[in-house]
Amino acid sequence: MVALHAPAGAEAAMPAGSPPVGSAWGFNFDGQLGDGARVGTTTPVLVSGLTGTLAMAAGANHSLAVETDGTLWAWGQNTYGQLGDGTRIQRTSPVEVLSLTSATAVAGGSAYSLAVKSDRTVWAWGLNADGQLGDGTTTDRLTPVQVSGLTGAVAVAAGENHSLAVASDGAVWAWGDNAYGKLGDGTTTDRNSPVHVSGLTGAVAASGGCQHSLALTSDGAVWAWGGNGDGQLGDGTTTDRHTPVQVVGLTGVVAVAAGCLHSLAMTSDGTLWAWGDNSFGQLGDGTTTDRLTPVRVINLTGSVAVAGGYFYSVALRADGTVWAWGNNADGQLGDGTLSGRHSPVMVSGLTAAVRLAAGGEHTLASAAAPRAPVITGFSPSGARVGARVSITGQNLVRITSVRFRRVEATFKVVSPTQLVAVVPYGALRGLIEVSNQRWSAMATVIFWVRPSITGFSPRSGPPGTTVTVTGSAFADEVRKVLFNGTPRVLHG
Repeated sequence: MVALHAPAGAEAAMPAGSPPVGSAWGFNFDGQLGDGARVGTTTPVLVSGLTGTLAMAAGANHSLAVETDGTLWAWGQNTYGQLGDGTRIQRTSPVEVLSLTSATAVAGGSAYSLAVKSDRTVWAWGLNADGQLGDGTTTDRLTPVQVSGLTGAVAVAAGENHSLAVASDGAVWAWGDNAYGKLGDGTTTDRNSPVHVSGLTGAVAASGGCQHSLALTSDGAVWAWGGNGDGQLGDGTTTDRHTPVQVVGLTGVVAVAAGCLHSLAMTSDGTLWAWGDNSFGQLGDGTTTDRLTPVRVINLTGSVAVAGGYFYSVALRADGTVWAWGNNADGQLGDGTLSGRHSPVMVSGLTAAVRLAAGGEHTLASAAAPRAPVITGFSPSGARVGARVSITGQNLVRITSVRFRRVEATFKVVSPTQLVAVVPYGALRGLIEVSNQRWSAMATVIFWVRPSITGFSPRSGPPGTTVTVTGSAFADEVRKVLFNGTPRVLHG
């Protein structure tokens, strides 16, 4: 399966003067988080080099972003050329997709990519074994090629190995792998160029999963076709459909998203609904029971965008917070844990998000850049190594490090105004420093690291015996040593 970007217009407000930048979290073996590394993370990190993100998409193990200047950037796995840079070289930070300008929308499949240009043509690159690039061949492409015979496109979506496009006249076109009938043309024949989805008019959005497809029509109805073994078509059955059937019980829908084997819809009041496979709690109804018809996602209101990953789901609220639920084995829920969730939890430290995308096991969001942290105080004013210190201030989110006089400390962010750090071994008297990925802040008051004795040798001896005392924080804190209250000479 793969991931779907949020529908156009489904955004939260961006603070004035704060251009959106990319953030990512979850699985990172192929560099799909774009932070220059290949180490996964359970909380958001900044994508390197992106300065103003207009649209985002996540494939199974690669990522894509359209910048405000219309350039398209990609990073992550590149085995089949899905990054579009003319190579098969994996990239851990964004590289520009070649020969493609004026991009307005983007989508990521299992190992291929799609884009819409401002002239409403559709372009594709990467894996093409099932004809999912739509250029009339099954030849992989390392740079973009135009999808044959398709004009007037306003949106694209990528399933695992099939592609969808919505045209300005409300028609939906499909191409690529057609197992289970997910192209919606009444057959199970693969297509290497677009075919018209049968009997569907007035479409405004589409989405593709591993075995099925979804479409939203202008009257707020949702239609589905393809594989239905887990109830992902939402028609109350588990019967595969080769042409669209209406999802039952839904009205007033404004956005849809397909996970691998589950489906999601958002209604105009910001409520989310889900159906299909629920093995990991990805339907968000508090259970792991598959559903053949839509059920409401619990404990979440005010949504403005939704996306489906392989076996998890993500939503953006109007207040700019991002929420996630389902499988979390690689940290793709972004809550700082690897614990799966059967109902929504908030992504840690991410504020002012405006759009999102869900991949195989990684998640993307476009959000305001983190603000500079401010330290206003800490308590206690001094402590021994291993003690907990509460640090208070402002903008204490997306923190990457806490240092006690340049010595790294372990820490946990409690809230945007508080974090708790553990005084590290080797720390000495000095200033506390807190950093995020862009800014650092230092306390204006010195923290005192109190000396701690861990041992001494020899254990006994006559007067005049030299005793070696071991411990921490001796270097600039120890002024005298007492033996049973009697001062003794201090050496080195």
